[in-house]
Amino acid sequence: MAPSPPGSSVVVPINGYSDGDATHRPKVPPFNIIQATIYLEKLAKQWMEDRGEARPGEKYKLDRLPAGYVLAERPRPSGPRLTDKYLFGHPSNKYFDSPNRFYPHFKYLMDYKPGAATCKCSLCNTAPRSTVPTGRRTTTNGKSKEMPKTEGIPDVYAALLEKLEDKGSIDEDIIEDESMDWRAERRILPNLIKAVTSQHSFIPRQAELVLFVGHLEGEIRMDPSTSHYKVFDTEEEVFKGYPGWMAGTVAQVPEEAIVPEDLIRETKKKFAVNRSGFRVECFPNPNGKQKGYSKQYRYIPLHHIRPFNFWQELLVGTPEDDWHPTIKNALTVMASSSLIEKYHMRGVWPNATLFCKGLFLGPEAIYVDDVVRLLPQGGWSNISDALRISSIQFNFTNLDHKSGGVDYRTTLRIVGKAYTVDPRRAFDPTPVTNLPACMEGFTWYGLHRPDKFWEVPYTQILGRFYHIEAMKAWFSRKTINIDLPGVRQGRLFSRLNDSRIPEGRAWLWTNSRVETLDLETLNGLEVGSYDSSRDPVAWRQAIRVLKGVAGKSEQAAAIKATEAPRASLAFPAVNSELVKVAQQESDEENGTESGNETSPTAIEAEDPAAEQLVHELAAGSRSVRQDRDDASSSSGDDGPWGRSAKKRRRSTMGAGEVKVIL
Repeated sequence: MAPSPPGSSVVVPINGYSDGDATHRPKVPPFNIIQATIYLEKLAKQWMEDRGEARPGEKYKLDRLPAGYVLAERPRPSGPRLTDKYLFGHPSNKYFDSPNRFYPHFKYLMDYKPGAATCKCSLCNTAPRSTVPTGRRTTTNGKSKEMPKTEGIPDVYAALLEKLEDKGSIDEDIIEDESMDWRAERRILPNLIKAVTSQHSFIPRQAELVLFVGHLEGEIRMDPSTSHYKVFDTEEEVFKGYPGWMAGTVAQVPEEAIVPEDLIRETKKKFAVNRSGFRVECFPNPNGKQKGYSKQYRYIPLHHIRPFNFWQELLVGTPEDDWHPTIKNALTVMASSSLIEKYHMRGVWPNATLFCKGLFLGPEAIYVDDVVRLLPQGGWSNISDALRISSIQFNFTNLDHKSGGVDYRTTLRIVGKAYTVDPRRAFDPTPVTNLPACMEGFTWYGLHRPDKFWEVPYTQILGRFYHIEAMKAWFSRKTINIDLPGVRQGRLFSRLNDSRIPEGRAWLWTNSRVETLDLETLNGLEVGSYDSSRDPVAWRQAIRVLKGVAGKSEQAAAIKATEAPRASLAFPAVNSELVKVAQQESDEENGTESGNETSPTAIEAEDPAAEQLVHELAAGSRSVRQDRDDASSSSGDDGPWGRSAKKRRRSTMGAGEVKVIL
């Protein structure tokens, strides 16, 4: 480790394994939760000595306690000026009264491996306990189904909220430089988002769920005699039955440019379909353990694909019993969401806003600068409003409220410029011009003052606004309402059938897109909690080498690790605490005019040295297109076509309240 400046301490990161029970807390009063500095320093010193990495005169301090543990103090009855300190969180619901007594248990957690002997600390020897730390369970194939929540990575969001409370205000970029996933994403995600938002809105995006047909000879058109969508033979000029629709995950996107003609038929391309088309993988049951469908895939051109939001219209005429199983698998996650690229936090105590570049909403990926259609306010009437997104904001309010029966609130709000095709609802009867290309073909009016922004809850978004060329190609008519009943019914189906949605909640919120879809593989590679190649310990060692704070043993281990590890899927995860608070949302659907929106600029990529190390350690990152197969065929299974500062606070997600930002 590099020597620390005089008077400072070297911060020693811990791993993410913990059996801490966050419900084991003392009564307040007489107890008060306090900073655990004495534990952090004494545990760090002893741990570094045990590892043989302590240096004479060097001071050490853990970056945090294991998850679920807190230090509390209470006045002594004999002398109120004196206090006794106790560490709470042990699964036995007993407490430690000193760092020395806690150290054996701490060491057990830091050294934990599956199958390890039980802990020998004083509390574990006097109370029954599980040998597997909370936060991990295994599947029938022996693979980890759930990773430790933090993998030893500091909670930057909790740290920023603590800083906000201490300083009164905050305006900082999100930098998770202790996370190898985050570092890997710096090489990929900014360019990916830039590329996606510059394309036509009808082009499928990575990790979206879509309807697709594996084999298609002809075109999909509406049969005028039935108003059903069927396969039309362009040579014989006859309809030949219904398409074999399936639902799948977009795993890869084309290397060649997409043109509007691709919506209807296959056009001439420079490359074969395995490079000019989309790789779409059948979507497995998110509630089940069998994930073999992901191994069934096709490379297909654009005209084989439709947005999944149109499922109801396209399946008319096909009996439900004849639907491919992947259709209902995809319907199961219609009421789901996760944030993409959280990049900045700004706030004045007791409120804060976390800015994001995008979010997954059901089957779709939606980014800043997209145009989205808004659900009608009340009833099942026609859609009339659209919003051009300028900011995606996860808001914390009333953070000063304690856990004693009063909740702070969180809301996910979408901010932008709103327009309507209904002149009766317009702020100004003069039509608006110079709008995005996808909005052409309709007469639009401003829904609010031009110098203001419109703010809606995420639950009010129906889906992206598709170019008029796409709607005419798919449905032979100009419409923005066709998927309204299907999206409503799909979200209801999801709420009734996704077993992961907490009781009493309307939406599933997860750390990442992979977790939402519960995928075992993508592009043939293990992802998320199923990724057996994840090695958080080696990655932390590499990061410590990069920062110049690693010992010799860590340096050697990090060099060795560059030969094998790779980071997992590069769609940003939401801090687990954000997941908890986001689940507490209400499904109210109201929008409101707000003041001038100011969204910070996204942070730049890491420094070259950091990028090089990340490149070596995360060479197999899932966002990078893997080598494509030479043939556009299926493979694998046989298929149809071969915050810790205030963690004790509870939160209620208020998604629909009206508010004005001045």
